[in-house]
Amino acid sequence: MKNQSSGETTLRKNLFKIALKVSPGVVLGEKVEFQTPSGEYVFRDNDDKSGIEITCIISSNKLDDAIEAAESFSDGFLSYLSYLSKTSMGRPHVIKGYDITPNITSGEYIQFYYDWELPSYSPCSVRKYDVDKIIFALRNLPKDVFHSAKRAIHWYREAVHSTTHLDKFISFYIAFESLNPFLRDYYGLDFEYHICKNPDCEHKSDFPTLNGMRTHIKNQFPDSNYWRRIRILRNDITHGKVALDEILDEAIELRPIIEECLVKALDLVFKIEGHEFREGISLTSERPVSGNIRIRILGGDLAKLKEEEPDISIELINKKRTGRGVIESDILAVGRIASGYDMDLKLVNCKREGFLVEMDLKRFRLNIEHQ
Repeated sequence: MKNQSSGETTLRKNLFKIALKVSPGVVLGEKVEFQTPSGEYVFRDNDDKSGIEITCIISSNKLDDAIEAAESFSDGFLSYLSYLSKTSMGRPHVIKGYDITPNITSGEYIQFYYDWELPSYSPCSVRKYDVDKIIFALRNLPKDVFHSAKRAIHWYREAVHSTTHLDKFISFYIAFESLNPFLRDYYGLDFEYHICKNPDCEHKSDFPTLNGMRTHIKNQFPDSNYWRRIRILRNDITHGKVALDEILDEAIELRPIIEECLVKALDLVFKIEGHEFREGISLTSERPVSGNIRIRILGGDLAKLKEEEPDISIELINKKRTGRGVIESDILAVGRIASGYDMDLKLVNCKREGFLVEMDLKRFRLNIEHQ
């Protein structure tokens, strides 16, 4: 569209409707509504009060960006409900998202499914001689190193299992810090303490610095300033001087850096060699195998679908395994949409974080029912 006053061309953002749910959830009693600069959010109990339904109307350039914004805001608000109810709730599941921009007649639609009963296969394997080294180390490590390594392994596992970048980063940091005494000895460093720069004070800190961590990071990435950035990010997360959304991008960038340095430090502890670094993946996700289907909706004004919500039900039949990690299945889909609209199939995916699940989708059939 044209900006008439300046003559410049600007892109108009589309309007998307995103539906999410969390189950089980706390009982709200009455619906809760928000108006934000990016859109509208409504939280309400579902019919049997077993969970919370979330509806978001978001202005965005892309459907995927709108879904990410809806997930982020919804999950953030659920944290406050967790505090008020003194319960822990799961992450919200996106159910569907689609374009409802007025005065356009073609837009994206995506629907997610969390009940596809398919076997999952781990892509990860271990080497027997590495397992033997772990067992040998556990029997022969000095007691202080053993306890440091055990604590680091605990927090490493927590980090990989975590679902947010900030949680992952801080757990990796705690694990890494547990190994500082070992790394200080490994690199032959002296105990180092912070000393007040005020000549009238010169107070020495009670705890030694993390010079083992610092040296190890600089050894892994000699031409970087990662150590300084990692320390600042850790302080920003734990001390609360900077808003969390302002440091998220930094956490996303530094998380794999600190994870790689931690894994290589553990390799030194256990004398593991040739251990290729790969970012950790969670095999214990609370979500089952999930599928999604992408459609293009064609027809009348998309704004009408804000109230007359489309839906696609899917049934998997004749499932069989044709190879390791390969599942073949017929997929029967029924799309329900208002009269005057049509659905054009674009893509079908089936995945779960940490697992390889492939499907033969050649026999996908989509039937349209007009309401």
